[in-house]
Amino acid sequence: MKRLSLLLVLLFWSVVSAEQCLPPKPFKEMENRQDNYPKVADIMPEVTIDGNVPVLVNFWASWCQPCRTELPILDQLAAQGHRIYLINIEDEPAVAKDVLAQLGIVHLTTQIKTFSLLEQMKVLGLPASVVWSDNRVFRGVGRIHELDSLSNWLNCLQQSNVSQ
Repeated sequence: MKRLSLLLVLLFWSVVSAEQCLPPKPFKEMENRQDNYPKVADIMPEVTIDGNVPVLVNFWASWCQPCRTELPILDQLAAQGHRIYLINIEDEPAVAKDVLAQLGIVHLTTQIKTFSLLEQMKVLGLPASVVWSDNRVFRGVGRIHELDSLSNWLNCLQQSNVSQ
């Protein structure tokens, strides 16, 4: 009986609500804007969305040093199985590919888009990332600093999506 009680307590505490998943810097939830904000399919039609798995799209450019600094972190997240996508803003494809090779990025590829996409995404600077998770949207403008906190947050979002 004690084992069953302990199991029930552990099960109760293991259920994560979305409110417990606090976003790390630089991410902030875009409250009351989800309906007006582009969906992943609007900018990357080839990306299918599984409602349980958060999708992170990162916007970067070769001339942006903070972008270059965070790309290895994003590559490590992709290696852990997180759904990470890169969109380069207006570099030549060969330049973008060379930057990724120079940085040792092996788990990610990039698409090339124009500056107008940043306006559509309501992003005013680089680097920037957007996370879609269930019916929530988070935007982060500024460099991602820490692998573990971002990985833990994405895992928390996924777990909260499953438990809803």
